[in-house]
Amino acid sequence: MRNDLLYLHRLLQLVVVTVLGLLSAPVWAGTWAAGSFDNDGAWDWVGENITATSSVASLYDAFKQVPEKGYIDVDFCDAAVAAAEITAALKTGKYQKLPKEIAAWAKRNRRGYQPALSTSALQALNICMDVKRSELAQLWQEANDKEWIMLMHELQSKLR
Repeated sequence: MRNDLLYLHRLLQLVVVTVLGLLSAPVWAGTWAAGSFDNDGAWDWVGENITATSSVASLYDAFKQVPEKGYIDVDFCDAAVAAAEITAALKTGKYQKLPKEIAAWAKRNRRGYQPALSTSALQALNICMDVKRSELAQLWQEANDKEWIMLMHELQSKLR
């Protein structure tokens, strides 16, 4: 009986220490806001593709991940929107909407811009804005936040 009580006492101590540790640990929430780079998916794509390459081919690759038919996962659209924002900066030569490190990459790769890049960006963006096909568009519709659609329309205008 005494061993059982000792075991329960130690188990209870372990549970209390674990719970207190969990309660005091920082909680890292994902980032999600209306801007083209205001989400974890965009930054994951940037980290894997933009900082590791010296070519605009990675932008084309992001657009190719958005199929013309079928349903599109949020991460593919996050990447395509970020790539479209970079494409717009390459086209216009205006880098203010880009985070500093991405603007530096875009300036180094400005000569790689071709009008076909804007065409690909617009096609992907149009699909990602389609509530029937895009998880990203559905999430923004559910949030009832008009800022995202406004920013996407601005981005479309820069790409035209």
